[in-house]
Amino acid sequence: MLFNSSDYGVFLVLLLVLYYFTPKSWRWILLLGASVYFYTTWNSFFLIVVGVSILIDYICGLAIYNSKLQWQRKALFWSSIVSNIGLLFFFKYHNFFAENINTVFGALNIAILIPKNSLPFPIGISFYTFQTLSHTIDVYKGFRKPERNLGVFSLYVLFFPQILAGPIERSKNLLPQLNTLSLLNSENVTAGARLILWGLFKKMVVGDRIGELVDLVYGSPETYKGLPLMIGSCLFTVQIFCDFSGYSDMAIGSARLFGVKLSKNFDNRVYFANSKANFWKGWHITLSDWFRDYLFFAVLGKGRTQIRFYLSLLFVFFITGLWHGANWGFVIWGTLNGVWIATERLTYKWRFKQFDRFGLLRFPGVFNFFCIAFIFLTTSFTAMWFKSESWEAGVKILRYSLDWSNIGKSPLTIKEVQEIGFCVAAFVLMDIINVSMKLNDFGEWVAKKSFLLRWAIYIVLVEAILNFGIVSNEFYYFKF
Repeated sequence: MLFNSSDYGVFLVLLLVLYYFTPKSWRWILLLGASVYFYTTWNSFFLIVVGVSILIDYICGLAIYNSKLQWQRKALFWSSIVSNIGLLFFFKYHNFFAENINTVFGALNIAILIPKNSLPFPIGISFYTFQTLSHTIDVYKGFRKPERNLGVFSLYVLFFPQILAGPIERSKNLLPQLNTLSLLNSENVTAGARLILWGLFKKMVVGDRIGELVDLVYGSPETYKGLPLMIGSCLFTVQIFCDFSGYSDMAIGSARLFGVKLSKNFDNRVYFANSKANFWKGWHITLSDWFRDYLFFAVLGKGRTQIRFYLSLLFVFFITGLWHGANWGFVIWGTLNGVWIATERLTYKWRFKQFDRFGLLRFPGVFNFFCIAFIFLTTSFTAMWFKSESWEAGVKILRYSLDWSNIGKSPLTIKEVQEIGFCVAAFVLMDIINVSMKLNDFGEWVAKKSFLLRWAIYIVLVEAILNFGIVSNEFYYFKF
């Protein structure tokens, strides 16, 4: 059941009606039942896999808290880590490693063939694995007490707005809200509906339409080599933002309908970042925070030398790439981002000394504009491997992007050029709104407008979705 489908709209309305008439002590049961149903619409087998993770971390959390012996606590902690990462590895990474190991064995004439896993990939496993692990880690470190109600803990993992692709919630934020679910009120329902509307616009009108153009040029790079392919890479960077931040808006909005406030996942102005580090502060925030708090500091340890800092940074970005997908394209993408941020930090003083030497800092507005443009273009460059999903395909896209032999002979049709113009216009409109929002979300921003302007915005967005939106395209991050 996709967020951008009529089925989901009916599901939400019926659930809101049932929630309104449900006594307070039963609301979590209703949401748990709805979440189970929502998840099984994809594949009922997936419920078995997530059920195993839920039971492991529920039991380990209670046992860690109740245990007085440090070796027992550590054994339970690592049981949780190994079990969850083991499930994630089996379903997401087994075939990737099997293929690469079989290739090496074949080259060495070793007659061993590792069998592939033919079971379906449980949607959302990368997201809910990190969410349920954070509960165990926080209990082990003494940051919180374990959740004792198995049903509420199950809802924490299965909560339908965010199980498929986040935001990746911390137990300290989500569990208290699920234990004290409030009555429906007009403020929450209105705020949630506004976010869902804005997310639908970003996904269906901007992201999906751009996606068709990107698939066209990436599907035939030898035809669209040079400038069209470079434009396609830049458009993909916009597409992935609209698709994933649109999903996040809809997830946050769906939860808000029931009074649950999920964590912010994107900075509205992420593509106005003037450095790679600032870009990552606003991109997939809950994942970046998870890696920082639970992996980076753990790898960095207490001996925080400069060499160890940068090795930890590169390792985390390597894992970030691998988290996104089991192929070398994502590994290259993640590693390139890590190298870029490390280079930024290492050369910061030298670079600004050179900028000052050549007088570039005398025009801060112009300098900042070129920094923003540079970060956007380099982000589009690394995204070639994100889109291609293999190192060979990424190199192929890069090679054809640099081939300008057909300059002056554009393969784009008039219709395709018009479509590019429409997509750019829709993106500019979206970005004007994003910039004017500042740190607010769309709901908070539009609520401050006059009645007439507010409803004019609603009508424009609805008309755009109905007339220009592409229906029922799957979200890009569902594959992760």
